[in-house]
Amino acid sequence: TLWGYSGSVPGPTIEVNEGDHVRVVFHNNLPEPTTIHWHGLEIPVNMDGMPFISQQPVKPGGMFVYDFTLHQN
Repeated sequence: TLWGYSGSVPGPTIEVNEGDHVRVVFHNNLPEPTTIHWHGLEIPVNMDGMPFISQQPVKPGGMFVYDFTLHQN
């Protein structure tokens, strides 16, 4: 048994290019608080998704909007 995003494991691939504006509306439908951490991306710390470090976990049924511009290739 495992949890996935958008009905798939692993979750969907998101492809972006340097300079793209990224906006992901995350609805937590899991039974536990969680976040999305963007491994390896140089983005504003408040969008980084590190629970209790850069943001509070999104509670079950909650929503968070990740919104940033990618400044790296």
